Amino acid sequence: MLLVLGSVVSYGQQKICLGAIKTYKVDELENSGNGTIGSTYTWKVVENTFVGNIIPDRSSGNIITINWENTPIGIYTLQVTETNSCGMSTQEMTVTITQNLKVDLEPIHYFCPDFKTMSIKAPSGYDDYKWFDENNIEVGDTDTLEISKPGKYRLEVKSGECTASAETDVVQVEFPTFMISTDLDNSIIIVNSGGNTDVYYQLESENGKIIFPWQDSNTFRNVASGKYIVRVKSKKGSCLTNFEAEAMIIPNVITPNNDGINDLWDLNKFLKDYPNSVVEIFDRFGKKVKTISQADNFKWDGRIAGKPVPTDNY
Repeated sequence: MLLVLGSVVSYGQQKICLGAIKTYKVDELENSGNGTIGSTYTWKVVENTFVGNIIPDRSSGNIITINWENTPIGIYTLQVTETNSCGMSTQEMTVTITQNLKVDLEPIHYFCPDFKTMSIKAPSGYDDYKWFDENNIEVGDTDTLEISKPGKYRLEVKSGECTASAETDVVQVEFPTFMISTDLDNSIIIVNSGGNTDVYYQLESENGKIIFPWQDSNTFRNVASGKYIVRVKSKKGSCLTNFEAEAMIIPNVITPNNDGINDLWDLNKFLKDYPNSVVEIFDRFGKKVKTISQADNFKWDGRIAGKPVPTDNY
């Protein structure tokens, strides 16, 4: 009588995971799979901490299925006794129940706008790896998965008889839309809207010198006049983008009284390289009183409908 696990000879040892369901056989090549003619087979797990079910698959009992269910972690002795006219004989094997496998995988990975591909790395130490996409198509079989598009991915790992799985959602990072604003103290202010990530900002000179290192604030204050590079890093996935900005010292007074001094607010020299710029002027109550653009050559004479605006802060 030879005790086997499935169709593989056990040689007396087996490791399984908590709650495993396994098939065990003896004399399966005899009597059309029913064991030795005239023999009956009795199975038991010796230890009283066994709390599973033994289910016969043949009336003779030579093939069974054991659902180990909630049997605790530990070492168990599985015995099968064959009884026939010649007497009784017993075989046994040791079954070790181990903790179920777990695999930790970041639930979200971020696919940056400039990526053509990206890698997802699984923890090391497993015997086998398989990756599947959201259509359940196998897309990888190592601990590192190379992907070329966002989506849902599932990892299945195996060590010995134990398996575990985890999923991750690969999300395309969308940067906000950025608009540059300046104010009278020579600040560069980045106004953003939309997107699916918060960002950090860094200000550099045109030749790459860092003026302000990475910061949460969208404002760089008291910046010398000139052109700059604003670098942006997403808080989700550390994706990068950049754009140009310029700090300007804008004249802050207009006195339209025809005395030849500050009669005209002239922004043309500041905005000639930015033909799509729009300048909006508000009174101190927040009411918009004037809009100037390239159509006005970015100039304003301080008048509305031919009359000077009242002396005030704007």
